[in-house]
Amino acid sequence: QKSRREWEGIFQAIGHPTLILDNHHHLVHANQATEKATGKPETDLIGKRCYEIFHNTNGPPEGCPCEKMIASGHLETVEMEMEALGGSFLVSCTPMVDDKGRIEKVIHIATDITERKQAEQALRQSEHKFHLLFDNAPVGYQSLDVNGCFLDVNQAWLDILGYDRHEVIGKWFGDFLPPELVDIFREKFKQNIQSHGLIQNVEFPLMRKDGSIVLADYMARIGRDEEGRFLRTHCAFSDITEKRRSEEVLRKSERLLNETQM
Repeated sequence: QKSRREWEGIFQAIGHPTLILDNHHHLVHANQATEKATGKPETDLIGKRCYEIFHNTNGPPEGCPCEKMIASGHLETVEMEMEALGGSFLVSCTPMVDDKGRIEKVIHIATDITERKQAEQALRQSEHKFHLLFDNAPVGYQSLDVNGCFLDVNQAWLDILGYDRHEVIGKWFGDFLPPELVDIFREKFKQNIQSHGLIQNVEFPLMRKDGSIVLADYMARIGRDEEGRFLRTHCAFSDITEKRRSEEVLRKSERLLNETQM
């Protein structure tokens, strides 16, 4: 009797809807969390099948963990929508067997994961919006790891330099610089960004896939975690090749005009 009281106390203390079923889905015992979730006393639930209580159906729903458990003979866990409870649940069914290994009863626990699923959906939507902005931005974006290797680039970056994504991700940034600037990047750029956490309006050339040069106006910032540890370097650049070429043409024209007037 003491053991039974202890077991009953534990059963009722479980904060998730927990049922004891027979091997034909009929409810034998339900805890207080089940009564609270369904809004019905245990006496109204006993004898009903679990899918009648939680799914308002006349048969097991698709992917029913209880059906899977009967077939496999061991614990089965499935994420399911429970219409009667208005949310998403992680449903587990555990067999209770007799001395001969036959299933006598089933422990059925439904853990509410609605908030987690909503958070996951919100995160997916946020990530989708970010990638839309990231890939449709008119400037080149890139992120580098602590060694200066590419973690990600956006579509504008690829379009400006003429590469495919698989040709860039994981490569070292110095591989896309003219050879004479590799050592400068290796030393000065990394020192500046790591010392100040931010650099702005730094101009240097990048090499296109076809070997031609792009003059880029760069801004870079270090991304850190909550404890201040380095995560990645975020960089954005604008292609100012034509702008500088036009300025040079203008300067030449002005010099020619000045020489003519002298």
